[in-house]
Amino acid sequence: VCIIMKDMFIRLIGRMLGLLGITAVGVSCDGMMLVEYGAPYTRFEVTGKLVDKDTKEPVSGIVIVYGEEYSCLDEYGNQIKDFYPNGSHATDYSEFRLYGSSGLSDDPEKLMLKLSDYDSKNDGHYKDTTYVIDLKKIREPDEEEDWCMGIYGADVTLELEREE
Repeated sequence: VCIIMKDMFIRLIGRMLGLLGITAVGVSCDGMMLVEYGAPYTRFEVTGKLVDKDTKEPVSGIVIVYGEEYSCLDEYGNQIKDFYPNGSHATDYSEFRLYGSSGLSDDPEKLMLKLSDYDSKNDGHYKDTTYVIDLKKIREPDEEEDWCMGIYGADVTLELEREE
C-alpha cells in the first residue's frame, strides 16, 4: 500500500509540474516576461580646438585617443590606474569633433584624452599630452535607448607644448 501511495504521489507531482511549465511558457510568449541584456553607458560629444601653448596658433596633425581611466587592485592589493581606450581621431585641422560612448565609469562626467603628434615635419613636434575633460550633461537619451544614462558634452581648447 505504501509503494502504491508513493507512486501515485510522484505521478501527481509530475503532472502538476508539467502543467506549471506549460503555463509559464504561455505567459512568457504573450510578452509578460521581457528579458533584456545590456549594460549602462553614456554618450559624449566633444568639440574643440588644438592650439600651441605659447603662440596660441592652431595646431594640426594630432591623434586624439579618447577613453576612460579605471583603477583596479593587483594580486598584492595595490591600486593600479590604467587607461582603457574607446577610440581615436586624427586631426587634419586644428578643430575637432569627438562622438562616442563609454561604459559607466566611476565618473561619467570625465573623459580622458591622450594627444600625440603624428606629422612633426609640418608644424613642429609637440609633446604627448594627457587631458581629463570635464563633461556636462547636455540632454537626456531618446526613449528607445534603454541603457543610455545621458548625453554629455564639452567645448574645449587644448594647448600643446612644443618638444625642445
